[in-house]
Amino acid sequence: MKQISIDPRRSAKQGIDLNHETVKRHTEIYNKLIEDIPRSSQGTVWLNPYGTAPLSGYLGIWSESEEKIQIYITDNIGKSIPACYIWNTVKGANLIPILGMVPGSVNRIEVSVSGNNKNKYKEVFSIETAPLPPTDREIAVYPKDARFVGFPIYEVTVSADDIPETLSELYFTAFAARYNTGADDRGMVRWYTTDDIPAWNFERLSNGHFLSAAPEFDEGKLLYEFDMVGRVYKVFVLDNQCHHSVLQLPDGNILLPSEYTGESREDGLSIIDYKTGIELAYYDIREILDTKRPPIPKTVPVKDWIHINQSYWDTVNNLLISSGRHQGIFGIDKDTAELAFILASHEDWSGEFEEFLLTPVDESKNPLYDLSDPNDIENANKEFWPWGQHAVVEIPNATKGIAEFLVLDNGNYRSRIREHALTAEENYSRVVRYRVNLDEMTVTKVYEYGKEEVGNRGYSSYVSNAELLENGNYLVNFGGGTFDENGRRRTTIDGFADISDPLSGEMVQGMVLIQEVNPITGKPRLEFTCTSGRFKGKDEGKKFTVDLYSFRTHKLTLIP
Repeated sequence: MKQISIDPRRSAKQGIDLNHETVKRHTEIYNKLIEDIPRSSQGTVWLNPYGTAPLSGYLGIWSESEEKIQIYITDNIGKSIPACYIWNTVKGANLIPILGMVPGSVNRIEVSVSGNNKNKYKEVFSIETAPLPPTDREIAVYPKDARFVGFPIYEVTVSADDIPETLSELYFTAFAARYNTGADDRGMVRWYTTDDIPAWNFERLSNGHFLSAAPEFDEGKLLYEFDMVGRVYKVFVLDNQCHHSVLQLPDGNILLPSEYTGESREDGLSIIDYKTGIELAYYDIREILDTKRPPIPKTVPVKDWIHINQSYWDTVNNLLISSGRHQGIFGIDKDTAELAFILASHEDWSGEFEEFLLTPVDESKNPLYDLSDPNDIENANKEFWPWGQHAVVEIPNATKGIAEFLVLDNGNYRSRIREHALTAEENYSRVVRYRVNLDEMTVTKVYEYGKEEVGNRGYSSYVSNAELLENGNYLVNFGGGTFDENGRRRTTIDGFADISDPLSGEMVQGMVLIQEVNPITGKPRLEFTCTSGRFKGKDEGKKFTVDLYSFRTHKLTLIP
C-alpha cells in the first residue's frame, strides 16, 4: 500500500485575520453599546446595530444579579407566530439578542423576568422594521451584468397543521450570493443577513455562531464567523477556496474541501485549526482515488474531476466520508488516508480500485444486481447509485464496521452511457439513506424519498442538501431547481450537467423547493417553494441557466 502523506501544506497567508476591518468595527460597536447601557432598571433597544441583520437587534439592560429574562415579540397586525425565548443574564451590563422580528411591522418587545418574580421587572418596547428588500420581480430594470440581486419569494405550498404557538425554530436557508434567511412555519422571513456577510455554505458552530464563505469574498478564501445579530467575530483566511461545505468536527476543528490552486479543483480535504486558522492536515484525493475515470456529470473546466462537496468524520470507524460529485461517495482512514470504500457505479474504474467497490444488497444481504449483466448495470444506475450527489450527512451509529449516511442524490445523467442518460425534464432528485457494511463491503438502500413523491418538480441539477431532524423527519432542500418560460425543467449547463434538451426554452428562472418530510407517511409536513420571481434571458447577461439556488437549508433553534 502506497504511503500517503496527510501533512499540512505550506501556508501562504493562512490564519485568522486579527486586523480585519469588519471584525474591528463590529467589536467597537459592541463595546460602545455595552458602555451605553443605563446603570438602572431601565433598558434600551437597538435595531440592526451592525447593519448586517435588519430583523435583529439588542436589548441592553443592567442586571444586579444573574436572572432569566423572557423576551416575547409580537407584531402590530397580530398575524405572525409570536417569538418567545429565555435569556440568562450576567451581573452587570447585558446585550440580549432581539431575534425573530417581523419585517415591515411595528414589533412589540415585551421583556420580563421569567419564573416567580414576574413583577420584579417588566418593560415593553416598540421597534419598527423595514419591509424585506425587493425581489427580482419588483426590480424595474434588472442589472444586465448582475447574476443575483433580489430577495427570494417564499410561498407555502403545503401548510403545516401543527404550527407552534410560539416561535422556537426557523428554517435557515442560504440563497447563494443573495441572502441568508430564516423563515417560520408560515413562510414569513424572521431573520436575514445583508450582502456584507457570505451567503453560500453556512453551518452553525457549537457556540451558536454561523460559519460561511462565498465566491464574492476573495473567491471563497475568506470564512466569516458571525451570529444572529449580524456581528462578525472572526475571518479565517484560506490559501484555497472553500466552495462547498464547512463542518465543525467533534474536536472543534473545521473540515472543508480544498485543492492545490492552479492544478485541480476541490479534490482534497483540509482540516483547519479553529483557534488559529492554520491547516492541521491535508488529504490529497488525487493520491487516493482514480483520477483517470471520466467524470459524470461532465465538467467545466476539465480539471474538476471529482468536485468534493461535503464530508464528515465517522468517529466510530475513524473514517472521513466524502461526496465527490463526479465520482461517488468514498471513505478514507483519517489517520492514514488509506481508501476504505467507494459507493458508486462499478463502471470505468481501474483494476486496483475494484476491491473497494461496494456491492448493493437488500436487508437480508442478498445481492440486488448481477453487475456483469449490462441490463442490471443500467437498472442499478437508475435505481440504486447516486449521481452528482450532494450533502453526505452522518446518521449516528455506534456499531463499528457499519457506516450510515443520508445523501441528496441530484440524479445527473443516471447513466455513464449517453444513450441511456436522462434530460432534466425526464429526471428527478431524491434523498437516499445508505448503510455500508465495511466488513462485508456491501451497501443497503435503507430509505429513499423523492422519485415518486416529488418527481420532476424537485429535480435539481446541482447543489441541494438533506438532513435528519430530531423529530425523525427529513428536511430536504431541492436547492438547484430551474425551469423555463414553458415550465419545463432546465439544467445548469446543457450537455455538461445533463444531456442537452432540444425542447428547452429561451428564458430561465430558479426555484428552491424545501420540504420537511414525515418518513412514515412519505408526505411533507410543510413545503416552501422559493423563486426569484423573474424569468431572465441572454439579454440580461445570463451565460448559464443559473438563477436562484441554495446550497444549504437547516432547521435550527432561533436561540442557539
